[in-house]
Amino acid sequence: MSDLRKAAEMALEALENSTDFVPVKTGLERETNNAIQALRQALAQPKREWDGLDEVEVTGMTCECVDDGTFNMSCAHDFARAIEAKLRERNT
Repeated sequence: MSDLRKAAEMALEALENSTDFVPVKTGLERETNNAIQALRQALAQPKREWDGLDEVEVTGMTCECVDDGTFNMSCAHDFARAIEAKLRERNT
């Protein structure tokens, strides 16, 4: 479970438990109910499945420093960032 989902669940629970304490005359009742409804709708959304890279895609990624036969931490960092960018592109 993601941190964001856990936070939303906690906020929903807190809001639902606080409705008894929100005075009607303060005007907060409507805002509280709207927030509860928005959180319920967001949490009801189906979880998206992560779409990772297949072996062909990973193999096809190159890092310039690998071309000379060496592989160091700088290259590993660049390669990791390239994979991260491809995953972000695919999953947003």
